[in-house]
Amino acid sequence: MAMTRDVVMRVEKISIVRDGVTVISDFDAQFVRGTISAIIGANGSGKSSLLGAMSGVLPISRGVITLNDKNLNDITIVDQSRVRSVVAQNQRYTLGFSVSEILSLGSPSMPRDLFEATLEKVGSLDLADRSVLSLSGGERQRISIAHALIQDRDLILLDEPLSAQDPASAARLIEIFKELRQSGKTIIFVAHMQESDLLWCDQIVKTLAQ
Repeated sequence: MAMTRDVVMRVEKISIVRDGVTVISDFDAQFVRGTISAIIGANGSGKSSLLGAMSGVLPISRGVITLNDKNLNDITIVDQSRVRSVVAQNQRYTLGFSVSEILSLGSPSMPRDLFEATLEKVGSLDLADRSVLSLSGGERQRISIAHALIQDRDLILLDEPLSAQDPASAARLIEIFKELRQSGKTIIFVAHMQESDLLWCDQIVKTLAQ
């Protein structure tokens, strides 16, 4: 990776302990602005834990994570949310809001046609008036990604965004990620995929490599 480019996030010598088990140990990585990075590794190797720590919601036992050269521990979750979006792997809903209502949360003044354009972009315009409680896993993933697109943050973290998608939907999402990269956004996502299927990424980070 070219060291002269702008590093958005650094992970320096971090360790993560969950339920008394060390899932990440002495781990280093860096993520450059305007790139796509995939985090891969075997089941149980700490992929989602690493993403959770980078999202600011999972504590680390040692090391440091920086966002735009600031220690993540010194940035409130609210301030973090102004520069990055997080897309969970399994978004759970307990109230029967419509998809459009979910997308409008936090952006009540945003016009409906923007929501619909974003839904069309992810191939889910037909879901606009559906209850989120009726959605499949793949549909919920696409709605979460649509919500991240509406937020328009510079950094987007995603936990296995392609895992529940059919081939056509996965291909559409990959093209969206490429467009985001072209516009200067930074995409970091967890993938349970072979390296040969990730050639469109700029960087592959292996959680078991260290």
